[in-house]
Amino acid sequence: MKHLILTALLAVFSFQLSAQDHGEKIDRNKLKALKVAHITEQVNFTQQEAQAFWPLYNAYEDQRTALQEASKERKKENLEGISESAAKQYLNTLLKIEEDYHINQKEYYAKLERVLSAKKIIKVIQANRSFRKKMIEEFKDRHKKEYKK
Repeated sequence: MKHLILTALLAVFSFQLSAQDHGEKIDRNKLKALKVAHITEQVNFTQQEAQAFWPLYNAYEDQRTALQEASKERKKENLEGISESAAKQYLNTLLKIEEDYHINQKEYYAKLERVLSAKKIIKVIQANRSFRKKMIEEFKDRHKKEYKK
């Protein structure tokens, strides 16, 4: 049943990607639903594990996204003509964001250890990676088709 749901979601997502114009963004809610389905299928949570896991995961993802956005904003700044002291401050800010990212990740794993076995935590990590890989492959395939036109 889970395979059927995931296959259906991936088919809908693939169709959505191919139907979109080149400049359009992917609907984040659809992407999130696909990611949830993928992780759920890969990890095979019990009902109790799922109830404990998803709030932790969502909070972690929100914090991670906020840190990524902060980093992107800093990296967009024009650095031409800034002083050495301003450059050092800029670099320290980027390093602080990276440090916060790693602290957030450590705290997340510590919280997960309270609700999941180490094996399932590894499965979550692998599921995140395999989902990202699938999305990158989908993106590449989509762009290959666009260039052939």
